Amino acid sequence: MRAIYASFFALICAATCSGADLAVDAGAETVYRHGLIYTVDAHDHMAEAIAVRAGRIVFVGSDVDAAHLIDARTHVVDLAGRFVMPGLIDAHMHPLDGGAQLVSCNLDYKPLTIEAFRDRIQACIDADRTHEPDGWLNVTGWYRQFMLPSGTDADARTLSALKTARPILVHSTDGHSVLANERAMSLAHLNSGSKDPPDGRMARASDGSLSGIFEDGAHRPLLERVPVPSETDTEAMARAALRALNAQGVTSFLDAAASSASIAAFSHLAKQ
Repeated sequence: MRAIYASFFALICAATCSGADLAVDAGAETVYRHGLIYTVDAHDHMAEAIAVRAGRIVFVGSDVDAAHLIDARTHVVDLAGRFVMPGLIDAHMHPLDGGAQLVSCNLDYKPLTIEAFRDRIQACIDADRTHEPDGWLNVTGWYRQFMLPSGTDADARTLSALKTARPILVHSTDGHSVLANERAMSLAHLNSGSKDPPDGRMARASDGSLSGIFEDGAHRPLLERVPVPSETDTEAMARAALRALNAQGVTSFLDAAASSASIAAFSHLAKQ
């Protein structure tokens, strides 16, 4: 990872980290100074100032040398000792999936009792009644193994108490199980006579009826019933993903399984 981060500053520091050898031919648009700047070069150089011109870093060095790049048009930012480093590159992620979770009804990985589980989902339903009665509700961030008290598990009956007619899918954080309410199972034509696929399992109650828990490939018929997000919805997911990434210092990423929808959404945002 050090080699990846170093790529941001390697060429710049080769010419500018000494500061004194800098050839100044024009003022910078922005100068950040009085900082603790980690270059991540081969020698772990630390600097005080960065200058930017035309969207590119043109100087990394001392406050004294950065002064030569400041003119009447330069915007000067006092870092007041704050730490600066190159942006992070995430080489394997699924940003649109992450963005979808951020804009969905999210249980936030929290330990929940059955009552709290239902209350959180009901709050999502009540916050937007425009999707009644047929809009699918995808609930994410369910830490199934963290239900309280220990050993508790939710099932379709848990969701039956909710005041809605909407089909509901609750996705576990491990990605291996989905909880469906009775409306969702009905729309997917899943019932007590349904057979387990080779790559999954449908959990059943003692009477043989479906409990609502579908593991691995068994939840495929449910997911296939969920409408494809619109372009507007997809762009909202991409925006949410970018906000979360930027807030954590991630400035570049690889979508490891980029769909055409993902490429279109991020390309549109880039053009904007």
